[in-house]
Amino acid sequence: MKFACSRCGSRQWPDPDSSCPLCRGHRQELDESIESAARDAGQNSQSKQTNDMKTTLNTEEIARALHRDDNANWSWNGARALAEYLEQLEEDTGEELELDVCAIRCDFSEYESLLDWATDYFMQWRGDLNIDPYWDEKGDLERIEDVIRSYIQDHGMLIEFTGGVIVSSF
Repeated sequence: MKFACSRCGSRQWPDPDSSCPLCRGHRQELDESIESAARDAGQNSQSKQTNDMKTTLNTEEIARALHRDDNANWSWNGARALAEYLEQLEEDTGEELELDVCAIRCDFSEYESLLDWATDYFMQWRGDLNIDPYWDEKGDLERIEDVIRSYIQDHGMLIEFTGGVIVSSF
């Protein structure tokens, strides 16, 4: 015969006629059918853990999830642009993507401009990118941004949107 506490389930009794030493509850007799049912329930719950349930997200839901990530600090426009990029990537590759905001935060960064990215990425970006000093003096921002844009596209991924850019880590 096997016994267990009716309150906490403990099976440790120094004296079979006393109450449960852990919770002072009463013991109850366990028959084999109860133990068998408990074992079966445990096995069924383990088999359920191997099944995955998926939820399909639309652009707005992806953008909201990214925007809520306080550690990434995405702007709304940046989160939306990144969501659209991820959807397009999924469509182009034909593979379903799993939304992992932590991984995305590690793989991409948002900047207000290409110049902000260059300042953050390089110690002396003008020299590192071979920016002609004449362009800087002349205020030829478009040429400078083209050089930065080309560098990023040669080494990683660039997403441009109204209000900034998102650059992949490389």
